[in-house]
Amino acid sequence: MALLMACAPKIDKRGHVDVQKNLEKITVGRSYRQDVMQLLGSPSTASTFGEERWYYVTAEREAFGFLAPEITRQQVTQITFNEDGMVTDIQKRSIKDRRDIEITQDTTPTEGHELGFFEQLLGNVGRFNKPPQEAR
Repeated sequence: MALLMACAPKIDKRGHVDVQKNLEKITVGRSYRQDVMQLLGSPSTASTFGEERWYYVTAEREAFGFLAPEITRQQVTQITFNEDGMVTDIQKRSIKDRRDIEITQDTTPTEGHELGFFEQLLGNVGRFNKPPQEAR
C-alpha cells in the first residue's frame, strides 16, 4: 500500500482557480474594470504599455516522487479595457497555445559615461579614507 502511495502524483494548483465560474458574468461592452475586480479579484499580472490588459493565470502541476514538477494544465485569461475602463475583449489561452521563446545572446547597451584608460587608472587618487586617529 505504501509503495502505491509513493507513486501517486502530487498535484499543486496555483493562481486564480475560480476564474471560469465568474468569467461568464463579465460582458464585453457592458462590464467595467471595477466589475472585473469584484468578480475575479486583482489580476496575476497586467500590461505595462499599450492597451490596458489584465491577465489571470491558473496552473496545475504534477510531481512524481523526486522528479521535477510538470505543468499539466494552464489557462491564461486576458481581459482588455478601453480608455474608459470598459471591457473590450476577453481571450482564453491554454497550454496548447504556448510557444517557446528563443533567448538571445545579444547585450543591451547602457547609457552613461564609459571610463577611459587614464580615468580608470587615476580615478581613485585622493579618494582614500584618512586613517583613524589614535586615542589620546
